[in-house]
Amino acid sequence: MKNNYNVYELLFIINNNRNIKRMIKEDFSYIDILQLLKVLIEDDLVLYLNNDLKLTEKGLDLLIGLSKKYKNRDKSSWIKLEEKSKLKSKLDLDFVYLPNEDELDL
Repeated sequence: MKNNYNVYELLFIINNNRNIKRMIKEDFSYIDILQLLKVLIEDDLVLYLNNDLKLTEKGLDLLIGLSKKYKNRDKSSWIKLEEKSKLKSKLDLDFVYLPNEDELDL
């Protein structure tokens, strides 16, 4: 089977009826997702019936097992720190900051 993290992501998306934008942002192509989905269906982890995708009991068990390993519990990593606007040096409390007009994005 492919990378277990990718399997976990796709099983999570199917189980929670989410969209695949998250996988596309992680440099997956639609073809890669389709090929992985085909493998999951062939391995009886996902059931495709009446234009609907559902996890089988085997797929749900695998999702629960993989979630213990891959579920992101570190909430500090949910939002990335933005370094672009951070000032390089600390300023006094009385300092008034006036940006350079050329640096403003208007």
